[in-house]
Amino acid sequence: WLYGRCGGSCPGRVGPPGTAAELRTPLEGGIWRFDVPRKTFEVIAHGTTNPWGHDWNEWGDLFFINTVNGHLWHAIPGAHFDRPFTLDPNPHTYETIDMHADHWHFDTGQSWHQSRDGSANSFGGGHAHMGMMIYQGDNWPKDYRGNLFTFNFHGRRANQERLDREGSGYVARHGRDLLIASDPFFRGLDLGCGPDGTVTLIDWSDTGECHEATGVHRTSGRIYRVAYGDAPRADLPSNDLRSLSSLELVRLLHRPNNWYHRQATILLVERASATKVAAADDFQSALTELRTIAKGDDPQLAHRALMTLHAMRENEPEYIRGFLTHDNEHLRALAIRLLADRWPIDTIFAPPKLSPRRAQIVQAESEALSDTFVEMARSDSSALVRLALASVLQRMPLDRRAPVAQQLVTHSDDADDHNLPLMVYYGLMPIAEAHADPLADVATGCRWPVTQRLIARRLAEQIEQQSGPLESLLGFAARCDDAAVVHNILLGVAQGLKGWNRAPRPANWHDLVAAVSAMDPGKTQPNTIDSDEIGSLVRELSVLFGDGRALDEVRKMVLDNKTDIGLRRTALRTLVASGDAAVDGICLSLLRNAHLNDVAVKGVAASRDPQAAEQLVNSYYSFRAALRPLVIEVMVARPDFAAALLDAVEAEKIPASALSAFDIRQMLSLEEPQLNQRIAAVWGEVRESPQQKLDQIAVVKKQLDPQTLAAANLPAGRLLFNKQCASCHRLHGYGEQVGPDLTGSNRNNIDYLLENIVDPSAVVGKDYRMTVIETTDGRVLNGLVISSNDKTVTLQTQTERKTIDRENIDNLRLTEKSPMADGLLDTLTADQIRDLFAYLMQPAQVSLAE
Repeated sequence: WLYGRCGGSCPGRVGPPGTAAELRTPLEGGIWRFDVPRKTFEVIAHGTTNPWGHDWNEWGDLFFINTVNGHLWHAIPGAHFDRPFTLDPNPHTYETIDMHADHWHFDTGQSWHQSRDGSANSFGGGHAHMGMMIYQGDNWPKDYRGNLFTFNFHGRRANQERLDREGSGYVARHGRDLLIASDPFFRGLDLGCGPDGTVTLIDWSDTGECHEATGVHRTSGRIYRVAYGDAPRADLPSNDLRSLSSLELVRLLHRPNNWYHRQATILLVERASATKVAAADDFQSALTELRTIAKGDDPQLAHRALMTLHAMRENEPEYIRGFLTHDNEHLRALAIRLLADRWPIDTIFAPPKLSPRRAQIVQAESEALSDTFVEMARSDSSALVRLALASVLQRMPLDRRAPVAQQLVTHSDDADDHNLPLMVYYGLMPIAEAHADPLADVATGCRWPVTQRLIARRLAEQIEQQSGPLESLLGFAARCDDAAVVHNILLGVAQGLKGWNRAPRPANWHDLVAAVSAMDPGKTQPNTIDSDEIGSLVRELSVLFGDGRALDEVRKMVLDNKTDIGLRRTALRTLVASGDAAVDGICLSLLRNAHLNDVAVKGVAASRDPQAAEQLVNSYYSFRAALRPLVIEVMVARPDFAAALLDAVEAEKIPASALSAFDIRQMLSLEEPQLNQRIAAVWGEVRESPQQKLDQIAVVKKQLDPQTLAAANLPAGRLLFNKQCASCHRLHGYGEQVGPDLTGSNRNNIDYLLENIVDPSAVVGKDYRMTVIETTDGRVLNGLVISSNDKTVTLQTQTERKTIDRENIDNLRLTEKSPMADGLLDTLTADQIRDLFAYLMQPAQVSLAE
């Protein structure tokens, strides 16, 4: 696996541009990994701000450092971490996991950017961190081993953190800073341990920081070596590790310096992929030695051997299952992770769509382990093991998750754990979309208030789609004599319906009201729950289930900055849907609020305010990139708004590329002659498709019904795209950028796809019109001019890129046609058309691995 991290809003990217290894997925902070042999990419943790360094401890647990919203995190696969500047893209996440340190490096009573220029020295230096190492060498004193080190930019120092096991994971406690630099040019970038156990530090040597605000001395830099003592090492192996036999590489696992373990594993993985080497006696002896070490008495060595075998793909499931009953909690947790490691993890929204063959494999493997995981969730004494199971929920098929979760949530000792209550909830989130009954079953036996409340909130939000699961949970509450549990469930329901104007009444609501009225006040918990609080929640919900909540209350909630942002979004959606007279002004005032503007823009759609179009243009870049098409969609629906949009394109306030062919068609449908003339000048030509092509579009559209698309072979569709389209178009980061990048286009609209594929010349942007070049030697070339200067013209044809000397060009003319050829679908079978369209409509990249 190749690991990486992303901060802010950026593409996670691996592999050379334009190659099959290059994969991108939109990230707004997080940690990703890429399986190099299988070419699979997955985001394993979501959130934070700028994670700029990561490393593993001696038990294979991943940690990373971060900037602004807490500096140190345990990278639990499937976690949704706190993010200060954006919302978690999944609206059902509700709550996120905070950092894993018990301290901050700046004064949180002030803004984070005020921790510079030495003002946060007493806290640890400031908010910005870069590079990270968990020291596992053998040169520094033992007190440093296992501790985490990271550079603090503004503090010009290397912070030290002690990682202590606590609950289901770890807590980082502040240690003594390793070093403080007096040189104002010191900007530590990274640090790492070498073969002799000493540590190498990389210094940018500049007075600037991120965003290139100052300094930027690109040719400077310093490298330091930090050693304890100066005695030469006589006990080190050969400098050329490749010269060692495979068996000698395995024996490096016994060395105390982790550098050797990692290098030996890399070399053994290389040899495992070489057929002749893997068949050699020495290599087979190395495998035997690894399995012997794994079954030995030293759990640390066993862990190293298991990880090496797994990287070499020499761990069979039955072999790994033997470690599920090991005495050491770390080895049990590792075995759980390894058994599920090849199962795809949930995306930030839902489980990934798998090919039928891959889905069948995951289903079969998870069924074989289901009973074992359920029993471990019930009986294992280690919260670390329970965290591994909670994390693996997001790799299991949906029908296998609830039984494991039902056992996990019975451990009352974990109720206040830093990770478990939310991690289990994250694994259960997608179940509500299909069949939510299992969620109610988990909530009724739940001993964790946070998880129970969030499930109640999720079920309440689904009341219009499926009321049965919520009614099941409310029925349990009506029978429950624990006031704290009743209050928790009612609070979750109230949060789920916060901002709603009216909701359908659950069939058993009156039963719960009667039970609450008869509740014995003596059974409440006066230190935590007041019976009046329960009564207040019942009254609030009774209004919502009856005559509805007054819109004035909803308006106040939308505009209250102190209200939870998720609840404000729900209230704003209610307000927009209500058609309330005040919605225009409220929504216009929220267009620059990145947390609310995607909802607010829908309220502006009905506005007749002449200033609304101007405000939409001015707030365009306040929307995250993925949401900017919402602004365009609103503006192309009204003649005056459309005119303002074209003004903005001419003034380069909004790029012409932001308008899709579908948007242009929409503006043309307004039937405004002056607008049509401007469209041709600003964007490009549009013509009506010939009847023959319209008939073909109708036939193909009828064939591509939802059931047909659902049965598509997505990897085959991706291969077709690579063959037919990638020479000109880029999608999910792969392909050439000759024609429009399709990643952000209107691909989920099948009419848009059909029109552009069947009749590509019907709607042509002015930057993508075909050019015809007649050369002095009598050739006629057609294509798209992608660059030109006073000496040459570079033309992309259907098959290659040609650079032509202007002296050899006899005539060059720009047409109104697309360089994309007609008849793309004519050579494809029905299954190939299905696969290609299904792939084009996918919101994220599809794996080629089976």
